[in-house]
Amino acid sequence: MTDISTIEANVLELWKREKCFEQQNTIAKERKYPKFRFLNGPPFVSGKLHHGHLLAGSVKDAITRYWAQNGREVERIATFDCLGLPAELHAQKLIGGQDIRQYVTEHGIGAFNDICYSEATTCAESWIPLMDKVGFWLDFDKNT
Repeated sequence: MTDISTIEANVLELWKREKCFEQQNTIAKERKYPKFRFLNGPPFVSGKLHHGHLLAGSVKDAITRYWAQNGREVERIATFDCLGLPAELHAQKLIGGQDIRQYVTEHGIGAFNDICYSEATTCAESWIPLMDKVGFWLDFDKNT
């Protein structure tokens, strides 16, 4: 009898080998079906993946699969939560607790935004394998 870990590894390898995510839009593109663009919001800089993220992700994934199965070319793009209080507080820790206003005045808003974005992309690296495992297909290469 094969254990569940082996089955999981085999399924993930099959999806990768057959390029299932990449192939999902082949027919829709060939037939020039209408596009459905979906921007999905992970990862967050405020913590690791937990069941709440998976629950919300399941609903989002169901929406994209519905449209893909109904003839749309679906773009599933992972976006990064680089704005808002959690991201700013995390970035503030990285600049040594310095006042954000003072940092922005001295270095510019672009430098502060770069810190927030960098942290979000670092979090993304831990999310990608988990998204693959649960079958949420997102394009992390086209992030916004």
